[in-house]
Amino acid sequence: MVDPTPELLSAVLVDVLAETAFACSEPDPELPAWPSGALGAALAFDAERRGVLHLAVGREGAAELAAGMLGLDAADGAAAVDAPHAVAEILNVLGGALLACLFGAEVPSRLGLPRAEPPFRAARGCAAVVRIDSGAPVALLLDLEEP
Repeated sequence: MVDPTPELLSAVLVDVLAETAFACSEPDPELPAWPSGALGAALAFDAERRGVLHLAVGREGAAELAAGMLGLDAADGAAAVDAPHAVAEILNVLGGALLACLFGAEVPSRLGLPRAEPPFRAARGCAAVVRIDSGAPVALLLDLEEP
């Protein structure tokens, strides 16, 4: 197993956002204070170690990601409506990509289903934050069970 670091999480997050939502992003060292209405999601996994991935993004940033995934304008109302689904799908892709980085492609692993949750406000484990094109923050937190 590779030790998780904020740099590793940030690199995977940047790659997945580029591939799934066509969003350019840059690492940001500061976890934002989430505004009311921000979206959060969690995804449990089981591999060599169990854990949970948490993703958080403001509503406008989530609409921007949904628009990129769906080929819409971010101001389109459909992007805002589909924002929670986009966050869940991005988290699902992040789960697969991150497990492959941490444990390798040969290690059996299982991902749960993404579930909505309030955005995390403090890093309880290894965390990374990036800012997408509009400046909106997207944060990823990895909570691993102790070995």
